Amino acid sequence: METLKGERRKFELGESTPFLVIAAERDLASQEGIEAQARDAYAKALTQYATATGTILEKFNVEISEARSGQVTHAMNIPGAAASPPGQ
Repeated sequence: METLKGERRKFELGESTPFLVIAAERDLASQEGIEAQARDAYAKALTQYATATGTILEKFNVEISEARSGQVTHAMNIPGAAASPPGQ
């Protein structure tokens, strides 16, 4: 980000070219894409680890007995799920 800011500032002062500004923008976009891929891989690795160690349900506050009965008495911690138990 700092490289792009610097290149834009140099362009404003007449010390750079549009090509160099666009190249800096491209490099930043590429690095942001690499960061997003790394975050995705990390999140998947955490889930795989929790699955392998048998802690995945505990991590998301899911009780098997409640799942079997269909009666949820406490809020689960599942991303994208409702914040409170059904019917409350």
